[in-house]
Amino acid sequence: MKALQITGYGNNEVAVISDDASQPELKIDEVLVKVHKAALNPVDWKIREGHMKNMLPLTFPATLGCDFSGVVVDTGAEVSTFKVGDEVFGGAIPSLGGSGSFAEYLVAPSKYLCLKPADISHTIAAASVTVGVCAYLCITETFLDNNSKVLVIGGAGGIGRASIQLAKNTGAYVATTVHTKDVGFAAKTGADEVIDASVQNFQELLEGYDLVVDTVGGEVYKQAYTILKKGGVIASIAEQPNDSLMQQYGVRAEFILGNPLTERLNMIKNFISDNILFPHISKTFTLNDGVAALDFQQNGKPSGKVILDIYDNQSSN
Repeated sequence: MKALQITGYGNNEVAVISDDASQPELKIDEVLVKVHKAALNPVDWKIREGHMKNMLPLTFPATLGCDFSGVVVDTGAEVSTFKVGDEVFGGAIPSLGGSGSFAEYLVAPSKYLCLKPADISHTIAAASVTVGVCAYLCITETFLDNNSKVLVIGGAGGIGRASIQLAKNTGAYVATTVHTKDVGFAAKTGADEVIDASVQNFQELLEGYDLVVDTVGGEVYKQAYTILKKGGVIASIAEQPNDSLMQQYGVRAEFILGNPLTERLNMIKNFISDNILFPHISKTFTLNDGVAALDFQQNGKPSGKVILDIYDNQSSN
């Protein structure tokens, strides 16, 4: 089968399109899926460069990718929730027992899959997995209502955009930080207040916030503690909790790891169907152009999701 693989750790020179990759073997608790669409995430090029090799050691050649949507072609002996022919979406990252989604076929544990409704396209389903689950977990870290205030750091990225949408659905007031080129984009997403991080300091503009969703990390993450009210929460996909800052400001911090469990994917499916969550697609590549897609995800500064169309003759659905 064809797959986007890496032959070792390094830059994009280690990424190749293999025409004879081995089809993954199906275990008793797994599902074999013919992939229609896959979505890239920043973690893909970070895995390629070896940033996660201590926690995610790979055997080369290794197939990359987590998010996907496709059709079930076989199931393991212990799988009863899915059957051949079902349209499904979910995660197949190797760290969770999957075989990688940037391939014509993949296997994944059934607990990381969800049935895809007919009214949701393969593209939108694949694009919603990691961003939707991470945003959902961030927003549910604290109770939000019409009086709540939420800051989303990095509102132009996939998880940031989804966090804005889900926070607004609770009735919260949502501020976000973006760079100059994305100010208009963030406003269209639904943010009540858009802060241009290139020229403005959110610490000087905001205070008394209930929740900060951090997608950036670094010094910005530390600065975000200062705008939370006592008892507030900072949920980060990029940084582990800082105990000293939690004690100093009287807040709670959580590190969000967006494992795509079925029950979480069911929530994302409902948000999509109800037009609450709507991912923006930045660019679509064929699997043959997968190496270029990986480069674009890292260096192209996409304002939305990057999609792999695994089969060249598939429609844009």
